[in-house]
Amino acid sequence: MNEVVHCEMPRIVTYEEVLTDEFCDEIVEHFRSVGMNPNAGDESYEQSDGQVHAGIEQRNISWNTPHEIRMKFWKKIEEVAGIPVDWIEAGDIYRYDESQFFALHVDYPYNPDRIRYYANGGDRRFTAIFYLNDEYEGGDLDFPELGFTIKCKKRSMTLLEYDYEDEAINASSIHESTPITKGEKWICANFISNGKVPK
Repeated sequence: MNEVVHCEMPRIVTYEEVLTDEFCDEIVEHFRSVGMNPNAGDESYEQSDGQVHAGIEQRNISWNTPHEIRMKFWKKIEEVAGIPVDWIEAGDIYRYDESQFFALHVDYPYNPDRIRYYANGGDRRFTAIFYLNDEYEGGDLDFPELGFTIKCKKRSMTLLEYDYEDEAINASSIHESTPITKGEKWICANFISNGKVPK
């Protein structure tokens, strides 16, 4: 495993070669065969109190990600980054088709108390993104306020942190997945609390 630190504040790091090619291909083929929900933006609108919507999120999301598949990714997060599994609030598979994108956004909720996961306290602290393929063009992870772009490599995981006291630091984590110009992009995105997710 190779660790690439893109930024210290906010901390953004990519851990390379944390998955196997076989595992990535197996996940892609499974969700290709069972089909995907083409309206990820609409689902996000409901779950984010309107913060994210179809106008900025154009991609497909897994319908019902099996718990055993989620746990494989969550245990890898724990192994690689030392984040306990019971801090992870959600994780799903996403596919970007040609021309699809996720425009500029931040991953933390503006009003965490209005989000189901945090109705009983807590807040979101991290995002962990696994890259399941890299045979496409476009689809880079761009951080315009921080001045760098990540070329997403298959088998890697990028971890974003954004739960700082200084809100300007959190806001600087704004990012986008640029439009796919050829092929399709597959990822697993996971959202993580700043402690055990309250029940």
